[in-house]
Amino acid sequence: MVRLKHLLDFGIAESEDLVEVHKQRMFNLFALAVIPFILFTLTTNLLHSKYNLAVINIIQLSIFAFTIWIGVHKNYTFLRTWMLIMLSCISFYVALEFRNGSEYRGIVTGK
Repeated sequence: MVRLKHLLDFGIAESEDLVEVHKQRMFNLFALAVIPFILFTLTTNLLHSKYNLAVINIIQLSIFAFTIWIGVHKNYTFLRTWMLIMLSCISFYVALEFRNGSEYRGIVTGK
């Protein structure tokens, strides 16, 4: 449990205000939940020669790396929200275009 707290507090300085602390903790929690799945699907896509999906996984990992850099260095913090929106758009695109992921999204959009 102590290790989880250290991971959730990654990139948080003691002098930060409460709102920034919660934003960074929520992003860290999101990253902890999602990055292992991206790595797993990247490996699976490479093993099955789905290189277009593997490129998308690499883009997702790059976005996460940039947002982690934002959290650690406190530069360009206004981009953190846009990065999460971009990740959501990428996931939505992949689910619709490649029928990869949650198929219920296609029902919602009428495809």
